[in-house]
Amino acid sequence: MYCGHQGGPREDTPATMADVLKAHIEVCPEHPLSHAKAEIERLEAIVDKLPKCWRLVENGKLVRDVPAVPGMDAWHREPDTETLMRFGPLAWRVRGIEREWLRVGRVDGLGADRLLPVIDFYDTKEAAEAARGK
Repeated sequence: MYCGHQGGPREDTPATMADVLKAHIEVCPEHPLSHAKAEIERLEAIVDKLPKCWRLVENGKLVRDVPAVPGMDAWHREPDTETLMRFGPLAWRVRGIEREWLRVGRVDGLGADRLLPVIDFYDTKEAAEAARGK
């Protein structure tokens, strides 16, 4: 096998070799798939800790489950004025995350960065518009 484990059919092995190989891969810590699974679990734990933006689901409800990450495109709704602002590749970008706040700044580097609450961020313009008045 890839990891160096020696295996083969035996008279008392009731499974096919494919099944034996699958079972081995699931438990072998030296197999590359084990390393990949561990890395996936590590990255999922990081994503789970990120603050979440809102998205609009098929039934028209807003769900807060989109991880906020630096460089993402997002829409921000100013709570006082209901003004929508796009944060994306043309003008503004999310630069960093500070707990439940996003640090945003202009792409061209002009002006100071701003800290905005992640609760006012949406993954699409449609989601931000759906939140108006709620």
